[in-house]
Formats: sequence, structure tokens, C-alpha cells
Amino acid sequence: MHRDRRRIPRSLGALALVLCLALLAYGLARGQWLFAVIGLLGLVAVERTLLPVTQHLFRRRRQTERASAPESKVAAALAQDPGNFLALHNVAGPFGDLAHVIIRRNGAVIVIDTDSQPGRVAEAHGRLQLNGRPFERDIADQVRRNAMWLKDELRARLELRVFVHACLVFPQAYVTVRRPVRGVEVANASYLPRFLARLPADRRLQEAVQRDPDRIREILSKIGSR
Repeated sequence: MHRDRRRIPRSLGALALVLCLALLAYGLARGQWLFAVIGLLGLVAVERTLLPVTQHLFRRRRQTERASAPESKVAAALAQDPGNFLALHNVAGPFGDLAHVIIRRNGAVIVIDTDSQPGRVAEAHGRLQLNGRPFERDIADQVRRNAMWLKDELRARLELRVFVHACLVFPQAYVTVRRPVRGVEVANASYLPRFLARLPADRRLQEAVQRDPDRIREILSKIGSR
């Protein structure tokens, strides 16, 4: 559906271009100068309006595709991890969408957010930096606050006090951060499986998952539903 919508401006531009060329050719061939002038003016209008719009939409599409490709790899890696009991994607949170919410079979819960910007990610004075400059928004604080919100959600829905881990993944960046930043683990995509594997178990949630997995899956799947 979205792809078809993106094709509409490009199709209209192509149709307008063909019509203008047809008018110009007809006017020149038949000596109908009014048609030729209309066709010529139409070509100028297409060049100044529809073509720039089409080029802008094409650039935005390419940017979206470049951003979504690394994110898809992270989602695929999470789906293939046998240690995961449930993986939720694009969960609506109060502080922005959560890219992934993972419930491990050992009861560990993780909120994962991703940032597809390329470059070098480092930490200075408790703030993350990209290529030596601070990020435009405090993305570490955002995922941390969403983790705290999810903790409250799990307590209300499952009547369990569960610790929620927070992780920020950069699929296309070189990450030099070697310790959590304000409680948030920072990693590249290749380190993510090792991070998940070493998370400590939460025995109470683990027992709940083992006792009634279908009920737990149904309850958790409704978190953040729009």
C-alpha cells in the first residue's frame, strides 16, 4: 500500500510529461502554435514542480530503505535466537516507540532501541556521541525511561516485580563504549547475541512462563498496543 502511494506522484509526473510532449509535437507538426506553446509551458511547469517533488520522494524512499535494512537484520537475529520466549517489535511507549521488547526463556526482559546512523559511537561525561558530537536527542535516556515504563506495565499485568534491562544497538556504527551509560547497555549488532546470553535469569517470570506460556504470551503481546 505505501509503495503504491509513493508511485502516484512519479506516475503523475510521467503522464504530465507525455501529455506535454504530445501537445508540443502535435502543435509543431500541424502548425498549431497554441498547442505547441501550451506543451512547451507544460514542460517547463513539470520540470519546476513535479520533477523536484518526485526526486525528493525518491531520496526519502532510499533513506528509509537504508535505515530499515539494518533494523531488519536486528529483528531477524532476535527471531532466530532460541533463548527468546517472545519478541515484540515496534511497541508503542510513552517516550517513543520501542524497537524490540524481548522476553527470554529464563525470565530476563530487555528493551532494545536501535539507531542506524553510521559512524563512531563513544561516550563522554555520561552522554553518547556520534563522530565526536552529542546526539541531537538523548537516546540513552529515552530507552531507559521506556524500560522503567515497561517495568510498571509488567507489574500491573503480571503482578510481578521484574527488572527490565535496557540496550541501545547501533547496527551500522563502530561502538567504542565498553560500559553501560546511565544503566543502558550500548552495543553494535554483532555483540547483541552475547549480551542477551549473559543476562541473569528472573526466576519468578521464568516460572510463570513455564507454568502457562500461552497466557503470558497473550498478556505481553497486548503491551503498547495502539
